[in-house]
Amino acid sequence: MWYLQAVWHPGFVNPPGYLPHEASARVYMGESRRGAGRSWEELNDVGIAIWGNPDTVVKKITYLHERCQVGHLMMMMQAGFMPTEHTRKSLKLFAEEVYPAIRELGEPRAARQQTSA
Repeated sequence: MWYLQAVWHPGFVNPPGYLPHEASARVYMGESRRGAGRSWEELNDVGIAIWGNPDTVVKKITYLHERCQVGHLMMMMQAGFMPTEHTRKSLKLFAEEVYPAIRELGEPRAARQQTSA
């Protein structure tokens, strides 16, 4: 949560020309900070953060892959002041229990349909 709610200079996360002018203005006015005002549970519900036991994480990733057409997973297994032993435990659980279950998900349906058309 510390990382998601940290205050960053808007130019770091919103380079010029990246978003429409209206959206850029909202970023510079501080209206769209990642995770701002949301609980850990809300971030998990919307897929910004995925956490839980390995079975829960596999189900969430599979759901996002199939329902939301997510094709890439960007992981951040450590942030801020997270202790080293927690990071190692998370990486080990992911490598041994989560990754083998999601390794074969492949491209999302929409990507498969576009390449076959």
